[in-house]
Amino acid sequence: MTVRKTDNLLRGDRTPAYVGREIGAAELQISPDTWDQWVKEGRLPPPCDAFPSGTARWRWEDVDRKLSGYKVADTGAAMRGLRTLARRRESGVTLPEGVEKKTIRKKNGKAYTYYY
Repeated sequence: MTVRKTDNLLRGDRTPAYVGREIGAAELQISPDTWDQWVKEGRLPPPCDAFPSGTARWRWEDVDRKLSGYKVADTGAAMRGLRTLARRRESGVTLPEGVEKKTIRKKNGKAYTYYY
């Protein structure tokens, strides 16, 4: 059964961060079968792999970006890269081109390192 956006009184007009195929299809006013076809064709991104199998969910931001013609960002890979960079910052690793390191010491004595 297709769930229509107007039938969901709990959320109102707010789209959740992650959607299943039925909610996603209702947001786009298409059928769940069309949603599946668009995923297969690459018009929509693949589901996130963070959910258990059998619980396919899409990050709505990725769906929106893909339909707008922008590249879907792999934020998981970016965050893993930043954590790796932070762990290696004192081990003599050269920062990638275009990345700058800035360390700020606050009045409380703590030092914070930022990478731009």
